[in-house]
Amino acid sequence: MIQNIKRAVDIKFERMKIAIVGAPKVGKDWLANTAPGEIFNFDFDDRLDSLAKHPNRTHIEGKTYYDTDPMNPTAWITFESDVAEFQEMKSKGEPIPDWFVLSSMQFVSDMCQNYILYNNPGMRTEIYESREKKQKQGEGSGKVIAYSPFGWEPYNTVIECVMNNINALHSIGNLICVFHETAEKDKMSSTPKNPVYTGKLSVYPANLQKLLPLFNDMLRVKVENNTRKVITDCSDYVFDGATSMLLDSEEEADLSKMLEKHNERLHK
Repeated sequence: MIQNIKRAVDIKFERMKIAIVGAPKVGKDWLANTAPGEIFNFDFDDRLDSLAKHPNRTHIEGKTYYDTDPMNPTAWITFESDVAEFQEMKSKGEPIPDWFVLSSMQFVSDMCQNYILYNNPGMRTEIYESREKKQKQGEGSGKVIAYSPFGWEPYNTVIECVMNNINALHSIGNLICVFHETAEKDKMSSTPKNPVYTGKLSVYPANLQKLLPLFNDMLRVKVENNTRKVITDCSDYVFDGATSMLLDSEEEADLSKMLEKHNERLHK
């Protein structure tokens, strides 16, 4: 007999994994921090102070992970150390937050890339102070002021590292990842000089699209008539949203209320 089979009616939301997508300043982090319970923010945007007046602020805490000098990156290794610490606390039965928020995924990937390029010379191109040319390590002269990815391997390595930490956090609690939206390019018709767009929206940067299959819930935040709302499906034909919750196509931007509505409908 096959073991450990689950019936759909018996599946419970033990740990949620939510992607929140939206344009700048529409309230993505504000929405993430309306979740019920204690919330920890991994702040990669250096914008933790934006939550100082949040109505849920007594349940919000966080830490900033940002490389002020990309040539001496520390953010990513500190982040990974803190993730491991939360895992250790969980294993010891010590209290940890109910929710973890990663914001924003653009800068999560940037800080990861800084660390990878710094530690792997073969994956990078070096930018010299003269700015006259971009060359591999050892081929130029003058002070190196920046690293740029060389080939596809750095991008794939970033996705793998980010994915590993998403899975690590989700294994111990609820997780919310905040993405920036952008116009979706038509990959078949676009050229480097002449981009062609599909009329739909996706996440930025484009390589982060590889992370989206990890999420059962992809919620888009937008503002209309000075009202913040959440799109939970693809009914607007602009973004391919989705949700595992029993919700309407548009909801008030409040995760606590959204989860409450879901539970009420589930138990009717």
